[in-house]
This record gives sequence, structure tokens and C-alpha cells, in this order.
Amino acid sequence: MSRTRYYPSAGCYAALRMDPVATVASASGIDKVAIDAARAIQPKTYLVYIDQDITLPHPSLPWFCYSVMPVAPCLRPADPARKVKPTMCVPIAPNNTHPDARAPIHTAPSFPFANCYHWDSTALTVRIRAAARGWNQDEATTLPTNEHSQMLSYFSADNGVPRLDPDAMLRMEAEMLAEKERVSLALAALPPLPPPPPPPVIPDSEFPGVVSFVNQPIPPQVPHPRYWPFWGPSDSSSMTGTGDAGESAPGGTASTVNTSVDSFAESLRALKTTTGLQALRAQVKADAALFPVVDLWYDLTAHLAQDEIPDPLDFFRERRQIVKIIKEARKRPRRPTAPIEPDEPEAVEPAIIEPTIIAAALDEPAQSLPVSPTESESSNVQAAPEPVKAKPRRIRPRKNLRQMRERVDKLFDRATRPIRSRFPF
Repeated sequence: MSRTRYYPSAGCYAALRMDPVATVASASGIDKVAIDAARAIQPKTYLVYIDQDITLPHPSLPWFCYSVMPVAPCLRPADPARKVKPTMCVPIAPNNTHPDARAPIHTAPSFPFANCYHWDSTALTVRIRAAARGWNQDEATTLPTNEHSQMLSYFSADNGVPRLDPDAMLRMEAEMLAEKERVSLALAALPPLPPPPPPPVIPDSEFPGVVSFVNQPIPPQVPHPRYWPFWGPSDSSSMTGTGDAGESAPGGTASTVNTSVDSFAESLRALKTTTGLQALRAQVKADAALFPVVDLWYDLTAHLAQDEIPDPLDFFRERRQIVKIIKEARKRPRRPTAPIEPDEPEAVEPAIIEPTIIAAALDEPAQSLPVSPTESESSNVQAAPEPVKAKPRRIRPRKNLRQMRERVDKLFDRATRPIRSRFPF
């Protein structure tokens, strides 16, 4: 049975390609010049590791925001200005070449390429476009949690944080178990609490099944193993085959070394993730258009070959180019538009204007035609001055429509009035 999800999963490797036109078109204030510049970009297909999801994926969203780490086909180039050395990387098995002989990390299943490295501090945020086909987990190449913890420990050492060895992990676990034992002894030395009063017994009624269910004793609650992570194996130990399932119950023996290492490293990763996600989510909320829209596939060999894996630096160059296009388009002035009078409608059909003119003409009082004076009156009445010509009426569509609406309301009001009959029956 296939395990297909509507969103990609963190901890998987994938092939990724940007869509410059879709990225630029999704931004505000974009013109044709920006679209043409985006079409000129020729994106490459990169090999990436899906680090974590920035926003919660939902089926109704057109894209999902993730943080990805590009995978390189070579050692990291030196950058003295940023204190970057070629040794600041971790090989991916079957590749085992490293200047400091670092142990490679192992994927599940085996990685299809033999020349790849993870570089430190190379993650960037992208918008993965939703796919109708979804993402089948059976096709994914994943990195187990314990291998991910090993990679993070190497990166911590590159940043000046001393890497904890297994002996230090054992000592830390022993200290935590001793603290747990001390707390247990302190709780046992306290006076016992008085027993709680017995629950009221419901008398028998015509529903004996309900009464027996209510009167049955409540089973004691067993603490969940997650509150004491060193009692049982972690997810990473179950993925790698280490750890014993029989030691997961409270009060059992201590966990294995791999379990303690994975639990501690996973806790550090969760702390780092929690503090970093807030800043990333704030950036996505501020302007998501600056993050490139990408297409992503789990099938690595179908989209990449070992000698065709591009340099991660090209990945960052493409992103900087897209961001530059968007920012320059927003700086360009827009074409001015003709002002619109606030009291005039933007567009009125002629079929609407014509009846309004007729209704307005009917609403005006009729003007009497001038009558010529008789012969008897012409001798006594002097010639009247010529009438002043009336100014042409202005067409006010809103006023005419309002008058038509009032007339229609009056007609309906008259039609709904009861008719009084003159007859007594």
C-alpha cells in the first residue's frame, strides 16, 4: 500500500527546480519588464535535503513553505572572509572522503550518488508548489534521526561548540537517572496521602449495563514514556534497529547508548527549531513573494545524474537574481491613470441612461406654449420681452435612478393597498 501524502515530508532528499516566472508573477507591483526578465533565467535542477516545514501544510494552499539544504557534489570552497573552510561539510555514504576523516552519514535506502556532501549553514526557504500526484513516501530517500544528529554534531563542532562523545553522553544519562532516583526517594519519604472517599454507588435500575459500567473501578494511570525519554527507545533507535522494546516500561533498565544520544540530540534540535521558526514565519508573513516557487520530486535518479549535480552556489545566485527582479520592478514608477469623478459612475449602459432621461423629463412640470395676443390686447399691452432660454439640463444618472426607484416603490405601495368596495357585501 502506497503512502502518498499531499505535502512533502521533512528529513527526505529530493530533486528541486525553481520556476522564476511563477515566482515573479506572484509578487505585487510587477510589470511586463519583470516577467520578461524572469523568462530569461534558465533554472537548474538541484539536489536538496528537506530540513523542516516553516508553515503548517494544508490541502487548500497552492504551495507549502519549507527550509531546504542544497546537497553539493564537492567539498565546500574556502572563504576566509566568512571563516569558511573546506572541512566544514559531512560526506554522505557511500562517499567516505573528507580531509578530517569524518564518518559519513547513512541514508535509508542507500544514497544513489557517491560524491555528495552536506554543507553547513546553507539552508534557505522555498515555496514548494502543490502537486496533484502528491508525494509517495515509498519513493523517498530519508535520513534517520540518529544520522541527522551526527550531522548536526559535526556542524556544531565547526561553529566552535565541542562535540559530545559517547562517554559524555553516558555520563549525562547517568546524572539524569541519578536525579530521577533522588526525586523518587524524596517523594517516597513524604507521608502517604489519605485514601479518597469511595465513590457513590448507583443503585440498580432498569439499565443494569449502564450501572455496571459506572460502578466499575477506574484503572490506574501509567505515566507515558515520553515524560521519561530514557526509559524507552527513541524514534531514531527504532529506525536504525537499536534499542530494546522490552525496556520501554517505567521502572525498566537504562536505555542504550544510541537511544540517549538520539534523545539528547533531538531535544537540542527541537529547541533550535522552535527558536528559528518564529523568525522564518515572520519573514514568510511579511513578504512571501521573495521566496522562490519550486517543483519537487522524490525520485532522484529520474531527474539527476551523478555527474550533473549542480553547485549549491548556483542555487543562491538564481534566488538572488529573482529577488533583484522583484525589487527593481517595485521601484519603477507606474503609469498614471485618469482621475475618476466621485459622483459619476464609472460606466453606465446606454439602455439605462435612455429611460432615466425620459423619466426625468416626465417628472418636470409641463411648460405652456406662448399665446399670441389679440388685436384688442395688442393696443393696450406692450410687446413682452423675449423669454429667457432655459439652460440645458445636466444628466445625473444617480439622481434619475433614485427617482425611478421612488416611483416604482410608490406603484408597489399602491398595488398592495386593500381595495375598498362600495357594496356592503
